[in-house]
Amino acid sequence: MKFPYLVKRTDSRKWYLRIPVPDDLHHVFGRHDKCKSLRTEDRKEAERLYFSHPFVAEWKEKFEDARLGRPTGSTYDKLKRERLKRFRAAKKDIFEYADEHSAWIDPDFAYTHPDVHNEKQIVGDTENAIARKKIAQLYQDKAVGVVDAREADKQIEALQHLIAGTVPKNEPEVSSLPSLLKVLPYYYAEFKTTVSKPTYRKKKPHVDLFIKWVKDKPIDQYSLKDGNDFLERLKKKQARGKAKGQTLSPNAINAYMISVTQLFDWLQKRYGDAVVNPAKTIRVPEKKPINTKKPRTSFTTDELNKLFQVVKPDHPLFWAALIPLYSSMRVQATCQLRKRDIKKRDGIYYFDVHDRGENKLKNPGATREIPVHKRLIELGLLEYMASVEDYLFPSIADGAREYPNGHDRWADRLGLAFAKLLKQAKIKRKEITFTSLRHTHVDASREAGMSYSAACWIQGRKENSSMANYGEWRDLKRRKFELDKIEYDFVLSPHNGK
Repeated sequence: MKFPYLVKRTDSRKWYLRIPVPDDLHHVFGRHDKCKSLRTEDRKEAERLYFSHPFVAEWKEKFEDARLGRPTGSTYDKLKRERLKRFRAAKKDIFEYADEHSAWIDPDFAYTHPDVHNEKQIVGDTENAIARKKIAQLYQDKAVGVVDAREADKQIEALQHLIAGTVPKNEPEVSSLPSLLKVLPYYYAEFKTTVSKPTYRKKKPHVDLFIKWVKDKPIDQYSLKDGNDFLERLKKKQARGKAKGQTLSPNAINAYMISVTQLFDWLQKRYGDAVVNPAKTIRVPEKKPINTKKPRTSFTTDELNKLFQVVKPDHPLFWAALIPLYSSMRVQATCQLRKRDIKKRDGIYYFDVHDRGENKLKNPGATREIPVHKRLIELGLLEYMASVEDYLFPSIADGAREYPNGHDRWADRLGLAFAKLLKQAKIKRKEITFTSLRHTHVDASREAGMSYSAACWIQGRKENSSMANYGEWRDLKRRKFELDKIEYDFVLSPHNGK
């Protein structure tokens, strides 16, 4: 969301509201802009104050008054104070005269005094100015989506009637759009095809509860008030499986609101702006959980010995574990390796890691050519490649590549299969996963004295140097020379390889 009037001065840490003075009014106000400090250094707090602060609306009204020839700025305020002072003095004189002469004065008589009459006009003008200011603020809030558009239109219409002195007609609204329950089956049918079954089973009760509490009505009759009412009831809802009196957590409440938001986003795409999303901007502040998860780490030599005592050459995942160890491939690149991806140029075999076709990579920098380490050739990788028809790991690269929600099915399958191997090998450290093979390669490249540029290229990482923007490592022989420096101390027993 853009905040056009929110700025920060170079000489201050605080946020300011700044509105430029139109070019045709520079001679009136004697400056090019007006600023107002929000007295906060926090960006989120400044964004909150942006919508509630009257500064922008006030100055837009002053610009309008200046164009119409009305008094503006300090001149207007000073005139109003002077007239108010004369009004109070005149009113006091009239009623003091009545008390002294025991005379009854009609209250309306006080307004026949010219100063009193002027003040009455001032009061009326002030009420209209406040109404116009409120209308300007409502238009601004409506434009950025802070308030319900339908509710804002009603308030604007009422204020316009107040200024004109007319009475609004109370005509019942008749909707031509269907009720929520009528369109809900179509939403569920489409939603089920875009998410996994657990996600569907989790989110459907959220929407059902919204309809139960807020009631069914035409889809264009829902407003932000309905969303706020739903939120307040959720705050009092008993948490399932918790002690009596323990309510839903902020995360759980927001999960309900997100489900409702997704429903009305779907409705807006099909029925247009007539539908208001009642839960779009309504959330409960969440406490950020403390990250207790340990980062991924490398294998020790003992752990590699244990792993390859379980993963033997005849095991379907023997090469899936060995290739990342000597090439630093990520799980996405490993699971999609095909026979044709192992190529030869200038007498050197290399892995062509790419994202063409159905292939997926973590980022564009992961596209690269990695020489095949001499140890992989010694252990028989080329013979294994000749024995497969297409994919190197057919048990992993089987079926559709993605889940309906876009997640990588093959990568998940390889990660879970590797986790079972770790369990069989009795490697119990939780921070050890398939990614640990890549971590182990990175550590080995440092210990082997591999150059930094070569390591970044082989591992598919961005080089943190200005030299990284010049040229490429096109020399495959140089890359292989650097890669072959890596050696490991773990032992492959005779039945595991050479």
